[in-house]
This record gives sequence, C-alpha cells and structure tokens, in this order.
Amino acid sequence: MGLRGGTADGEPRIPDLKPKELHQRTPLFIGSPAMVEEVMKG
Repeated sequence: MGLRGGTADGEPRIPDLKPKELHQRTPLFIGSPAMVEEVMKG
C-alpha cells in the first residue's frame, strides 16, 4: 500500500517547470489530492 498525495503550483506539473533565473520561487501546495484540488479551485 503506497502513500498518495497531491502537489500543485498552478502550472501543469512541478517537475516540468523550467527555471528562468537562479533562486526562482514558485507557490507550492502539498496535501491530499482533495485538499490540493480545493486550493486550486480558489
């Protein structure tokens, strides 16, 4: 049984982000899939 969770920053996939500058920051939401979905709905 594996752990499942969700992550989001408003972009498609966090690992696919290409940094544009050194020390670039992005919002990050971590939690259960339901919690992340609730945050993304606003």
